[in-house]
Amino acid sequence: MMKIYTQTNTPKVAKKTEEFSSQKCENLPCKTQNIYCINSHKISQKYEKNRFNLKDFLSNLAQNKSAKSNENSFDYLGVKKAFLTSGASFHIGFFKNYGAKYCDIFDEIFYAPNFKNSSLENIDLLVIASRIEVRFLRENRKKIREFLKRGGNLIFFGEDQKEIIKSAKFTRGEVNFWWWLNRDKGANMPLIATNQDAPIWQFMRPDEAKWHYHGYFTPTNKNGKKAKICNLLCDELGRAILYRDLSFKGAVYIMSLDPEYHIGQGFMPTTKPFFDKFLNFACYMIRNKK
Repeated sequence: MMKIYTQTNTPKVAKKTEEFSSQKCENLPCKTQNIYCINSHKISQKYEKNRFNLKDFLSNLAQNKSAKSNENSFDYLGVKKAFLTSGASFHIGFFKNYGAKYCDIFDEIFYAPNFKNSSLENIDLLVIASRIEVRFLRENRKKIREFLKRGGNLIFFGEDQKEIIKSAKFTRGEVNFWWWLNRDKGANMPLIATNQDAPIWQFMRPDEAKWHYHGYFTPTNKNGKKAKICNLLCDELGRAILYRDLSFKGAVYIMSLDPEYHIGQGFMPTTKPFFDKFLNFACYMIRNKK
């Protein structure tokens, strides 16, 4: 049964906004003061009306589903999986789309602002979604690294891995969003499997990772020694797009791909088979202790 970890108490942002507004108003001219206070009150009301509650959303979603999706024949069993989300709109879409299948796949869902109060003790695999505010990653760095040292496993989407993992430097690049529009004219976005015999390619094809990527990774160099990484997928210049960090007891997969974002936004259909197959691969490796 999926567990959802989020804040149980109503956020106090509205109250803090009102306190801040009253302090600010005292130092403003009379006319400006009135406008400022009225606008601040509207902001507080809007926040109260639209505040996001991940727990209620996912609970209602699970209850209202007509049936579980049967399209997924992948073997995720035997691995306790958790998903770390910021509660952004595309993460809401990620859990809502495709018959809410991803609510069934993950055993626990952590809400980033309250993640520091959650435990990873019974988790085998943590998936960190892209575009999470970095301060939430920083304040949980120690917890996640200890999880990896004792054998926990990690999939990290996006570009902010440096807040947790130091094995490679990320370089942001110009994103080739629309190459596929001219595919019939020979356009391509080269992605190359660095080792065709790697276990991952028994579960998926390299071209299933093709929509776009946001940059590349370069192994860090400390005291003349390069970090231990295994490059799984690279661009035409040999730069890592997807790699495995080998410095922890657990498996760590880092990539500049963002499949869960596009699943949530509802475009780039290849991101769904990529996500499903990559998760299937990761679970297989965990079950077989590879």
